[in-house]
Amino acid sequence: GVSLQNVTSFGVTSLHGLTTQQIKDEMAALVFKSAVWGVPYGLFAHKDELTPAEVGAVLDGWAQRGAVILTSTQMVDAIAAMSHEGTTLYYVTAATGREANLRVAAPSPDVGAGTNLGAAYQFDLDGRDRSVFGWDLGAVVANPVTRVSGAGTGSGTAVTQ
Repeated sequence: GVSLQNVTSFGVTSLHGLTTQQIKDEMAALVFKSAVWGVPYGLFAHKDELTPAEVGAVLDGWAQRGAVILTSTQMVDAIAAMSHEGTTLYYVTAATGREANLRVAAPSPDVGAGTNLGAAYQFDLDGRDRSVFGWDLGAVVANPVTRVSGAGTGSGTAVTQ
């Protein structure tokens, strides 16, 4: 589950002075970590810590990796709307009994960018066979419903699970 009182937050002061590409790379790494661990991360900044161009690079870095961007209030509200797990600080989605889906989604460049790691990693955390759905970066196949198999000859079939 996701802990309402323990969302990891990072200050962005260290991004000041980096190139646009360096900032985007830092944000790509953060989105990847969120996808792998299935937890949200928060960023905070004080007024004028970053230039407008640097703030734009942060937002572009997230958007290019398919991140879901929420304000602090929106994130807390989304977590609080989940089902509370007993007396813990953890919340899970009521529909599935699992944590919120904070994984990378299409059109992220992480979709299809994974490497075949063999039989030990053939199935993702949801039990989907990566040899059918493809090797994405992260612990879960990003968007199995929209994947298509075939060599582009018109004989491909939609793959769903």
